[in-house]
Amino acid sequence: TVENVLLRSVNTALDSVLVAGSVAPVFDGFAPLATAFTSTTYVSIVDAISEGVATMQVAGFAPDLVALNPADWLALNVAKGTDGQYLSGSYLAKLSQEVRGLRVVISPSVTAGKALLMDSAHSELAIVDSFSVEIGTDGNDFTKNLATMLGEIRVIPIFRTTGSARLITPKAA
Repeated sequence: TVENVLLRSVNTALDSVLVAGSVAPVFDGFAPLATAFTSTTYVSIVDAISEGVATMQVAGFAPDLVALNPADWLALNVAKGTDGQYLSGSYLAKLSQEVRGLRVVISPSVTAGKALLMDSAHSELAIVDSFSVEIGTDGNDFTKNLATMLGEIRVIPIFRTTGSARLITPKAA
């Protein structure tokens, strides 16, 4: 149980760092490194993502991944057509982790209403040391019946090419 709680906390922190940065001067985060793209035509996030894909393809990239906020992912999956049927397929069917052929990564660190579109061939997450948990005592913790726990993972985020990521914002309604 302790390991699961620590793993969730470490993964939440890692998600935040990967998307938003905050490890200056080492890594700015994929969102700040991404080229801002505001749709001039589409109000819908899915349509704005499609426009972003086309824009990146014109620039010579092949976007294959989109990071979405959980609220936006939910909105996409519960959207219904005029006939009342779910656009994402049968209600009881397994949800696909794709949007228009792009692999979807759910990230609470992506701002709701925006999407982080990436050509993953130009980015990498090198795992230096896998997740580990260490438990020990410090000072007089032993006599106080206390233990210190450390959960950590060591990674190297790599962003190779400017333009290989776009922070998509739909047109204001």
